[in-house]
Amino acid sequence: MADFDEPEWIKRSFNEPAAEPRQLRVVKPDEAAPDGFELQNFARDVELKPISWMVSGYIPFGAYVNIQGMPDQGKTTAVSEIVGCVTRGESVPWDPSPGPREPMNVLWVTIEEDPALHIGPRLERHGVVMERVDHLRWDPKRPSSLLTFPSRADAFEAMVRRERANGKPIGLLVVDGLVTLLDPELNYNSEQHVRPAMGVLSATLARLDLACIAIRHQNKRGEGAAINLGSGSIAFSGMAKAEYVVGPDPADPNRRIMAYVKGNLAQRPRSIRFELVERESSVGKGGAFQFVELCDVTAREVNEAASSRKSKKATKAERNAAADAIFDELYKVRGTWVDDEGLLAGLAKGLGITRGAYIEGKQLLFDEGVFERDRDLGKWRVRVKEFAERRKPEQQPLRVSGADRRIAEKDEN
Repeated sequence: MADFDEPEWIKRSFNEPAAEPRQLRVVKPDEAAPDGFELQNFARDVELKPISWMVSGYIPFGAYVNIQGMPDQGKTTAVSEIVGCVTRGESVPWDPSPGPREPMNVLWVTIEEDPALHIGPRLERHGVVMERVDHLRWDPKRPSSLLTFPSRADAFEAMVRRERANGKPIGLLVVDGLVTLLDPELNYNSEQHVRPAMGVLSATLARLDLACIAIRHQNKRGEGAAINLGSGSIAFSGMAKAEYVVGPDPADPNRRIMAYVKGNLAQRPRSIRFELVERESSVGKGGAFQFVELCDVTAREVNEAASSRKSKKATKAERNAAADAIFDELYKVRGTWVDDEGLLAGLAKGLGITRGAYIEGKQLLFDEGVFERDRDLGKWRVRVKEFAERRKPEQQPLRVSGADRRIAEKDEN
């Protein structure tokens, strides 16, 4: 691309001198000063810089932000909306400083979803300029293909600089599954391991002037301060420049909220209310982000709403009714795998089956040996065995009183 006009933020980034290696190491005394320490004077050695924003007040360049939440709340869908705007050169619908932007390329990193089955169709539904998005392919047979920190920081920085020099203005890194960024030998629950590794990530992003959105799962407790609910060490939150939680809208179960958890670069931004709507892609329909409005719902209120909707223990009658409904539905397509969450949604809407009853009903069928479950590409699927037999409700013998039986016998004679 000989005529490529480099945006100013790209010129600042890949025209800098090559970076020094950043592996964690012990500094020898004679490398910096006799005692091993090196002082930087703020007046003489530190050049102050203004914050550069990809999304004003929400997502800065040169740092990473977390977007966390429980499964199926719309985390990745919200990020896909941001990616669509970035690749088209548009501001996001909630940006307080709207206007045209320089279109940027995006690097998407995940080992949790298939690019052809999940990532690609979702991006299409959000109007992403697909030529501007690259997926960092992971090959389990080649450990070096996995992006981890701190060991692969130098290689990653070199790759981004090379791609920018070749005409790809990479401005955003998306990481779906934050804990996968740690080197395999590190413990993601240990602050002593997480904080130095995330420090290397932060320094790399700063040198590249690269924005980063990290999608992070919440732990299963789901209660308490939002900053304590992300999976792994709290250092993942501590090292992030901003963090948001995505969850149910307390005022409307059909809507979602993306609420501010923490930040240390700007004033607290307002929360984002959105809906999950159905849109087409080239391979079929699926969920997509639809901005509704800015609001003042807090992260604590979002988590309390999510916690209040968690499944409650079902009664024996509810469990049996759920088992019957699940079996009846799956028996129609016995031997065929069915999406677990899709089946639950259908039964909840049609028969009022609760999540708690659904879970216990599945377990009952599993214990009876007629039911199977499996995890495929990060999602659970279920089926009734092809030759499964179970006494369905209409096959149960009729219970009649003794008087009714005597009347029936008399009529027969």
